[in-house]
Amino acid sequence: MITDLIAHLTNETTSFVTIDNARDLQPVSTQSSELPALFVFQGDSIMSRSNADNRVMQRRDQIISIYLVCSHNDVEALENEIFDALLGWQYKPDYSALEVSKSEVISITGQTVWHQLDFTTWNTLRET
Repeated sequence: MITDLIAHLTNETTSFVTIDNARDLQPVSTQSSELPALFVFQGDSIMSRSNADNRVMQRRDQIISIYLVCSHNDVEALENEIFDALLGWQYKPDYSALEVSKSEVISITGQTVWHQLDFTTWNTLRET
């Protein structure tokens, strides 16, 4: 999922110098040549209880988190670019369209902001 989402962001956005998997994250310099940057990772999965009588059918809500690292002056415009690219995007046909579920500042150092955006999608897990 994360690889496909990174490819989608790369194709649909133009403002980011770096778009990468957060699991590969190395210490990031705040040099303007490396920013703005996006770091994507798969967050928690939340499973609902199965309501099926004879087999398992569970809804799984999947959180996808994105760190936006940029100048504090650019947050709003870059956040809107991310929303334009991701809201309504579907990983696969059996997943719901992405919806934004949280937006918060994680860190501010000088003029550089680390801003976390959480998106949620869901699918149904079925016993086969």
